[in-house]
Amino acid sequence: MSLQVLSAQDSHETLDPDIGKTGRFDSRTRYTWLHAEQYLRANWRSEAWIGNTELSSDRIGAINNPNIAIGQVSDYRRANIWDAQLRFYGPLGSAHQLEWGVNWSAADADYKYHSAVNFGTGVAQLFARPTTVVGDALLSPYRRDTSVYVSDRWQILPRLVAEIGVRTQHACGLELAPHDSQDPRLLMSFALRSTTQMFASWGVFHQADEVLDLDVTDGLRRFSPPQRSEHRILGIQYHSSEGITLRAEAYRKAQTSPRRRYESYFDPLGALPELTPDRVLVAPTHSEMHGVELSSAFAKGAFSTRLSYGWSRVYDDIRGMDVPRSWNQAHTIDAIVQWQRGLWSASAALNVHSGWPTTPLLTLPGGNAQLAARNSSTESLFQSLDLRMVYHQNIQHGALVYTVDVANALNHDNHCCADIVRSKTSPGANSLSVQESLPWLPRIPSFGVRWEF
Repeated sequence: MSLQVLSAQDSHETLDPDIGKTGRFDSRTRYTWLHAEQYLRANWRSEAWIGNTELSSDRIGAINNPNIAIGQVSDYRRANIWDAQLRFYGPLGSAHQLEWGVNWSAADADYKYHSAVNFGTGVAQLFARPTTVVGDALLSPYRRDTSVYVSDRWQILPRLVAEIGVRTQHACGLELAPHDSQDPRLLMSFALRSTTQMFASWGVFHQADEVLDLDVTDGLRRFSPPQRSEHRILGIQYHSSEGITLRAEAYRKAQTSPRRRYESYFDPLGALPELTPDRVLVAPTHSEMHGVELSSAFAKGAFSTRLSYGWSRVYDDIRGMDVPRSWNQAHTIDAIVQWQRGLWSASAALNVHSGWPTTPLLTLPGGNAQLAARNSSTESLFQSLDLRMVYHQNIQHGALVYTVDVANALNHDNHCCADIVRSKTSPGANSLSVQESLPWLPRIPSFGVRWEF
C-alpha cells in the first residue's frame, strides 16, 4: 500500500502597457491518493485506488485599449473530485491474459464569473462581434462518470497476438442527460522474425469534459456529450541485440461530430481571451488528423539517444473547406540525448517544427483592414533546446534530488502571440494592425529540490 500527497500553488501577473492590459492569476492544487496492490491465486493480481483532488483558480484582469477593447473580467473556480478504480488481471489458460476493471468519479465545482467589454466599431465589424459583450455565471456544475472495461490478450499463434477490449462509459452532469457509450478496441501484432514486429490497431474513444472545463468564458452553461474519435494505426518495429530500436508508424484519427469551440486569431495563449475582439467560434462538421512518424532509439553504457521525425496534417471541415487547426505542424523533429552515471544524470532535448498556422490581417486600399482566409499562412520555424542536470543525494531518511533546468537554452525567438492595435500609418476609419507581443517562452533557468522518502 502507498499513500501520496501532492500540493502546489502558482501565481502569475501580466502587464502590457501598450494595450493597457493587466492581469493576475492564482491556482492551487492538492492531490491525495491511496493505492493498494494484492497478489491473488493462480498468478492473478488486483489493484485498488481511491483519490481526492481539490482545485481552485482565480483570474482577474482588465484591458484599456481605446477604440479596440475596454473591459474587465473576474473568474473564480473551485472543484472537489473523488475517484476510485479497481483492476484485476491475470492468465486465463495458456493462451489468454485477461484484464477487467471499474472506474468511478464524482466531481463538484463552483463558478463565479463576470466579464464586460466594449469593442470599437471597426474591430467589432471586422470579427462580426457585438460592440458590447457581458457575461455572468454563478453555477455549481457537477460530473458523475462510471466506466467498466475488459480486455483479452490472446496468443492466437506463436507469432500472432491479438488484444480485444471494450469500455462502457456512463456520464452525466450539469444539463447533460445521462449518456452511455461503448468504446471497442482491437490490436494485432505479428512477429516477422525475432527482431521485427508488425502491428495494427483500431479503436473508438469518447472524451468527456472535466468539471472545470465548462466554457463559461464563451457563454456555455452546460456540458457537451463526450466527443467521439476513431483511431487507426499501422506500424512496424525493429529491435536489435545491440540496443538499437527503429520504428515506423502511420496513423489516422477522425472525429465525425467534433465539439464547437472558440479560438483567438492572434493570441491563442492569451490569459484574458474574452477581452479581445478576435475571439471567434469554430464549428467544424468533421475533423481529422493523419500522419507518419519515424523514430530510432539507441542505448549503450551511460548514454541513450532518441531521434524522431513526424509529418502530419490536422484540419477541420468548415462549410466544406479543409481548414488547418491552429496547432497543426507539418514537420516535426525531436532529438534527445541522455547521460547517467552514479548519482548524476543530464539530458538535452531539441524540438524543431514547422510554424503554426496564422491568419493574416490585410490592409485594403484606403487603409481599412480585412482578414485573410482562416489559418491561410504559417509562422516561422519553431526551435527550442532544453537542458537538464540532476543529482541524487542519499540522506538518512530518503534522498534529496537537485535539478537544474534551462528551457530554450539558446533563447530562440519563437513567435507566439500578437495584439490588435490601431494602425499608426494608415488613415482609414477601420485601420488596424497586428502588433507582436511576447515571444513563446524565452530562456528560462530554474532550480528545484525534491525530498523523496
